[in-house]
Amino acid sequence: MKIQIIEKECVAKVGLSVEFSNSECASIEKVADKLDSEICDVVKRATKQQEASDTIVPLKAEELFVHIDLETAMRINWLLGNFTRSKDSDLFNTADNLCLTTMAEINHEENELNTQLTQ
Repeated sequence: MKIQIIEKECVAKVGLSVEFSNSECASIEKVADKLDSEICDVVKRATKQQEASDTIVPLKAEELFVHIDLETAMRINWLLGNFTRSKDSDLFNTADNLCLTTMAEINHEENELNTQLTQ
């Protein structure tokens, strides 16, 4: 993996260039597939739990846990650590909105979601 900061005239940082080899891409894809599978399992279980319940108690994303092994978690942590050596940004806005949408689907709260996303 090669990560480099791109600078324009050595004055302002204008971007981040990341170059992965084919084998590195394959390794990242395996970790992403494993994580995606675990997320899907949690969403399915939570949705079934809500559908089976007589009284729906809205769940929050912080109450649902995705269980992954330590090796996978450390790989994700290492990879993200190499990208986050800068200040906060809106990088995860899309992911945060996807989480809100998923939780609304689990809790059957589409109307409430539309209000949150427009704020």
